[in-house]
Amino acid sequence: MKVTELSQDQLEELRGTYYYDEENDEAVQEYDCPDDVPDEVLFEHYADIDFVMDDFWCTSEDIPLL
Repeated sequence: MKVTELSQDQLEELRGTYYYDEENDEAVQEYDCPDDVPDEVLFEHYADIDFVMDDFWCTSEDIPLL
């Protein structure tokens, strides 16, 4: 699935990944925290990636439910 098809939980997880990725240090300087990164930035940065559910902790089937 494309980044534009992700759920809000998946986008939040991706936002944190983007914000803390050392390769994006210059790009994220204008944001105070991961929550400040707009969806549009994620859509552009991850436009060429095809995601699967197991790419995210929040939707991975490998996580046991408590």
